[in-house]
Amino acid sequence: MYSSKCNVNILTDLMIQHGINTVVMCPGSRNTPLLNNFNESVNFQCFSVTDERSAGFYALGLAQMAKRKVAVCVTSGSALLNLLPAVAEAFYQRVPFVVISADRPESWIDQLDGQTLHQTNALKPYVSASVSLPEPLNSEQEWQCNRLVNEALNRFHAPEACPVHINVPISEPLFQFNQAELAPQRKITSYFSVAPNQSGMEQVATLLLQAKRPIVVLGQANYTLLNKEHLDFLNSVAVLLTEPLSGIDALSNFDDILSAHINDDCLLPDLVLYAGESVVSKRLKHFLRKQKEGNQVRFSTQKNIEDTFSHLSLLIECSAIEGLKALYSACSTLQTDSHLMVTDEQLKEKKAYINLWNDLSCKVKAVRNDFKTIYSSMQAVALFEQEIAQQQVDCAVHYANSSAVRLANIYALHRIYCNRGVNGIEGCLSTSVGMSLDSSANVFCVIGDLAFFYDQNALWNNHLKGNMHILLLNNSGGGIFNMLPNISETTSYETFVKAHHNTNAQGICQQNNVDYMAVHTEEELKSLLPQFVSHCGTRPILLEVFTNQQQDTEALKTYYQTIAQLSTKK
Repeated sequence: MYSSKCNVNILTDLMIQHGINTVVMCPGSRNTPLLNNFNESVNFQCFSVTDERSAGFYALGLAQMAKRKVAVCVTSGSALLNLLPAVAEAFYQRVPFVVISADRPESWIDQLDGQTLHQTNALKPYVSASVSLPEPLNSEQEWQCNRLVNEALNRFHAPEACPVHINVPISEPLFQFNQAELAPQRKITSYFSVAPNQSGMEQVATLLLQAKRPIVVLGQANYTLLNKEHLDFLNSVAVLLTEPLSGIDALSNFDDILSAHINDDCLLPDLVLYAGESVVSKRLKHFLRKQKEGNQVRFSTQKNIEDTFSHLSLLIECSAIEGLKALYSACSTLQTDSHLMVTDEQLKEKKAYINLWNDLSCKVKAVRNDFKTIYSSMQAVALFEQEIAQQQVDCAVHYANSSAVRLANIYALHRIYCNRGVNGIEGCLSTSVGMSLDSSANVFCVIGDLAFFYDQNALWNNHLKGNMHILLLNNSGGGIFNMLPNISETTSYETFVKAHHNTNAQGICQQNNVDYMAVHTEEELKSLLPQFVSHCGTRPILLEVFTNQQQDTEALKTYYQTIAQLSTKK
C-alpha cells in the first residue's frame, strides 16, 4: 500500500513517468512515506545507505556507471546538508541525479523544533532546479504540486545535466499507508535545443582549418557517441590532447611532456578548442594560460563563461559531443569550399607542429615503458595497470583524487573514472562502490590512505558485491604534498598538513566482511597482484600496499628527471 500523503504520491508517480528507476535511500522517520512508496513500486530498484554523505556519492557512481536515472532520498534536517559534497561534484561533472528531502512543515522552521532548518534552496547553486512541494488540500494545490515536480524533473533531462532538488514537507501523521494505487498524474514533457549555433560553428571551423598551431583539449566526459571518423579528423587537423578521464586514445601524456618543456614557446598554440569538463593536469592549465596569440574556443552547456585557460574569445553553447560532431560537419563543408583560403605554408606549419608534439609523445612513452621504479605507490599502479591489461579484465577503474589519479595519468591506457568535478578526496570510495552495485563487470578503486579512511563508511551497507576491488596505497599520510616546493618548511607539516598516521585497513575489512591482503615489498606485490585482479568471490577484496613516503617521492622525481633530459629538437 502507498502513503496517504498526496504530495508524496504525486512525486512517486511522476518519477516513474519520467524514468527515474533507482533510489538510494537513507533511513529516517520523516521520509518514511517516501521510502515506503519507492519500496512498494516495482518500478524502482532501491539501495539502503545509512551515511548520507556516502549515499550521495553512491548515487553519483550509479549514475556514472549504469547510466541509470537515479534519486537519493534523505530525511529532514542536517541529513540534506550531508549530500552537498556529492551534489557539488555531480554539478561540475555534469552528472544529473534527483535529490529528494523530506521536511517539516514550513510553519515549524526556526521554532526550535527537532530536525528543522531551511531546506528550500539549501543546495543552490549546485542544482539546476530547487522546488518545495505544497501539502495539497484542494485541486489547485494538487495542480501546483504536479507542476513543480514536472518542472524539476524536466530540468533533470536538460542539456546542462545537473542535479535537481525536490523538497517534500510532510505533516504528521506520517505512517498511514492506505492507497492501493497511485493516481495517474499529468506528465509535462520539455524538449531542449542542443544544436550548436550554425554561424558560430562555421567560425570555429574556419579558425581550426586555418590555424598553424591548433590544440584540441577534451576534458572529462563520455565520448562514446563519437566515432572513429570524428577522432581521426581531429587528429589530422590539430594536436588532440586527452587524459584517461576521456577514454580517447590520443596524445594523453602531455603532462609528462610539459614537465620538461612547459617553457618552450615552440609548443604554444595559436588556437585552443576546449570541450568536455575538467582536466587533471595543472601544468596544461599553466601552459595554455601563457598563449600569446590566436583564439581560444569553448564548447559548453553552461550559461556562465568558463575561461579556464584565461584567453577565451569564442563560446559555443552546446555539449562536447554535439559540438564536435557539428564541427566535423562544418569543416567537411568548408574544405570543399574554394573560398576558404588555407595556404600551403599554413598546412606545412600545422603538420610540423603536430609532428613536434607526436615526436615528444613517442619519446616520453619510451621513457615510461623503460623506467624501472623502486618499490613505491608508483610501482604499484604501474604493475596494477600491467596486470589488468595482461588478464584482459572486463572492468571499470575509479582512481581517487590526489596522488592516485596523477599516477593514472602516467600509466592508464584506458578510460578511468574520477571525481574531478571539485577534486575532493571525500566520496571517492563511495562513488566506486556505487558504480559496482549495478555492474556485472569488475570495478577497481585505486585510492590513497587519507581518502580511504575518510570514506570508510562506503563499506558499511548490505549491498557490497564480489566485483568490488580496492587497491589501497597506504604511505601513512598525504604524501603528495612532498612534491610541493618549500611546503615542508612549516613546523606544522607532519601533523597538520600531511596528517601523518599509523592506521591500516585490516580491522575495517574484518568488520565489513571484506577480504583483505597486505604487501610491504616488491616481491609480495608481484606475488599477490594477479590474485587480487582475478579475484572472483561473493565479497569485495582489498589489497593494502604499504609504502614509504620518501620512496614514493623519490620514484616520481626520478621519473620526471629522466623526462627532463629530453629536448624539443630532433
